[in-house]
Amino acid sequence: MRGLPAVAFHLFERGAEQHILSVGEAEVPVSVIIVFDESGSMGRGVTQCAQAVKQFLKGSTEGDEFALISFSDRVALESDFTADAGAIQARLMGAASHGRTALLDAVEWAASLVRRAHNQRRVILVLSDGGDNRSRYRETEVRRLLLETPAQVYAVSIA
Repeated sequence: MRGLPAVAFHLFERGAEQHILSVGEAEVPVSVIIVFDESGSMGRGVTQCAQAVKQFLKGSTEGDEFALISFSDRVALESDFTADAGAIQARLMGAASHGRTALLDAVEWAASLVRRAHNQRRVILVLSDGGDNRSRYRETEVRRLLLETPAQVYAVSIA
């Protein structure tokens, strides 16, 4: 919530409460990797997801950067980190569903790519119907890797 005073927060260090002098709000640039499912199981959801990403990118602010990974049978880096949200949007306008689903492989690639991000705040945004029937990586491997990844991971399930 915006506008909360410092007294609304409690900070503990090694069990001892610390005094908070001030609380501030600031727009912090973010590096976002969009992991986009183009597999056959997505069907018409691919178009809906592309439109959702377009709306998401409209909210970008100065300093934000984006990368795009798409996947179906194979994983592809469609765009390395760029501040050009329009380039990401343009690539997604041609998205079509096809093939099987290598979801875990795509997430693994994103977890590796996020280390090259320029901003301290890092996000992996996964847009998928959640199925996987093509990956070489296993869920336990990817989960372990994500725990070591300096990013927040958000998964949006498309039904």
